[in-house]
This record gives sequence, structure tokens and C-alpha cells, in this order.
Amino acid sequence: MIKQFLRAKSLDEALAFKAKYGDDAVYMAGGARLNAAPTQNKREVAISLSELDLKGCNKTTKGWEMGALTTLQTIVDHPELPDGLRKAAALVYSRNVRNQCTLGGEIAAGLPACLIVPTLLAMDARVELAEGFGNVEVQSVADYQGGLITKIIVPAEVYACFNREVSKSAADLPIVNASFAVHRNPEGREFYGIAVSGSSFPAAMIPAEASVSAFLTSDISRQDLEKAVSGAVKCDSDFRGSADYKREVSGVLVADMVEAYRVQAGNVKGQ
Repeated sequence: MIKQFLRAKSLDEALAFKAKYGDDAVYMAGGARLNAAPTQNKREVAISLSELDLKGCNKTTKGWEMGALTTLQTIVDHPELPDGLRKAAALVYSRNVRNQCTLGGEIAAGLPACLIVPTLLAMDARVELAEGFGNVEVQSVADYQGGLITKIIVPAEVYACFNREVSKSAADLPIVNASFAVHRNPEGREFYGIAVSGSSFPAAMIPAEASVSAFLTSDISRQDLEKAVSGAVKCDSDFRGSADYKREVSGVLVADMVEAYRVQAGNVKGQ
């Protein structure tokens, strides 16, 4: 339960507050995850970041750089951001929640049933931390509860991204949420990223790039691709579904996205 609310005027002041109160303090952005199950805060000191200049989306030579306090609704409404990222942010059903949730907060919360983190993983996104650790993979920062995220960078090489999820209702947490991203370097060579999360297991990259490449060149069947993905997914059983069910669904969702990309790429080549 929060008993003390500190409003930081600068990054240095936010870091000083955290150094002073240590594990008794937590950084607070929109507060959506700190005040609701299953990530309800148990620490007594909240360090508000609301007055820091950590909002906005800018395109640079590195790619898209987004401030940690950029809300999910801002991402949804931004017409120039990668379409897959906008659609992933829109998976959070309530517009009110999207207006409260921040991109940095979603990463820091480390929710198993997350909606946008798998997309950031598949896109090979990096984050910057105020502590000066440099660029860190999104997945590792999701487990780093003490760091102050300042910026998220989606690399310029992201060419396409797809999202699929299975849930009981639009407002429910996903049983399985999967993302597939295509990276294309200046020489035209493609690389692929696949990430899956579920209601009881954290977002993780799936090592199935070779199978994706083989499917896109028709060297293996769709069934082979599904099996490769299902075999690489690590998940747990819970009240929403068994581990076997989640693994099978993960394979189907990823195969759907890869097949959609193959159709899209074929249409582009045919124009």
C-alpha cells in the first residue's frame, strides 16, 4: 500500500529518491499496473515520473525512439509507427486503460499475460535505462524491477510485424499471445523474430527462424512449421488451458502469421 508519494522533477531526482528508499520504493508512471491485480504494488513509496520529459515518438536513423511515458493510446493513434506495434497496443481492450498504461510501465510490470511485450521482443526492441546500463533487450528489462526505463527503440530494419492472440473475450487476458516480425537489412536479407506469451508463462523468443525460412521457400509444410514452434514453446497449465493446448495454439498462430506474410510478400513482388 502506497503511504508516501514523491513527485520527481528530474531523472537525477528520481534516481536519488530510489537510492534513498531502495526496495521500499517503486517508480510510478500511469499507475495502471501498480493499483490492480495481479501486479498490485506492495511497496510504500511511489516515485512519480509524470513530470519528466519521457513522452513522444520520433523516427531517427536507429529506428523509432519512444519515450517510456508514451501511452499505449498514443501508439495506437500514431499513423506513422509500424502497424504491428500499433495493433499490439490496441490489444489492450479498454481505451481508458490504454490512456493510463505507458510503454515503459508495460515492460517493467513483467506480466506473463502481456500484450505488447511479445511484439517488442519479436521486433528486437531495445530500451535505455537512466542508470547508464546502455541498451538492453526488452525481455531482460522485464525482469529488472529496479531500473528506470527512459526510452524504447524499435530498429529501422523492422519490415513487417503480425500479431495473433486467443482469449475467452476481448476484455480478458490472452490464453496465448504471439507476434512475428520480419527484419530486412539494407542488402535485402531477411531475419525473423517470433515471441509468445500466455496467461501463466512469460514472454519469450521462440528459436524457429530456420523453420520460418524453410516454410517461406516451400521446403517444409505448414504442419512442420507448427510442430517446430510448438516444440520450442515452454508453457504451463492453468485454468485457461493445458500446456499442450497452449503449445499447439502457439504453433497455429505463428504459422498463420508467417503464411499471411508469405501472401503479402507474394503480392508485393507481383506488383
